[in-house]
Amino acid sequence: MPSQYIPILIVAMVAAIFPLAALAILKRAQADLPPAQTGDPVSEISGPAADEISADRNSVKFYLAGALFVIFAAAIALLVPWSIQFSHMGVYGLLVMLIFLSVLLSGYAWLYKKGALDWM
Repeated sequence: MPSQYIPILIVAMVAAIFPLAALAILKRAQADLPPAQTGDPVSEISGPAADEISADRNSVKFYLAGALFVIFAAAIALLVPWSIQFSHMGVYGLLVMLIFLSVLLSGYAWLYKKGALDWM
């Protein structure tokens, strides 16, 4: 085995051992707890009634704005490696990134025009 793969093997072993060790520690810690008291589960439920839950819903636009933020943040994260390697790519790298940014900005303009970013 080449010596280049030894760090990867060590990380893989730690990744396999850590969850098992955590489960063993939690199982031992849980064994010391006293048993839970049983009671009437219906009387212990707290929170709004089932008919009140549907009246207090959030608008879908909030979830849409969150999803759009994640998508655009991931796309903008592609700019970091490009900016690091910009001097090595030359004009071709600049043109490719300008095309990428134009597609990204046209998508943002389309969403703005559709009203997907309006919260009120």
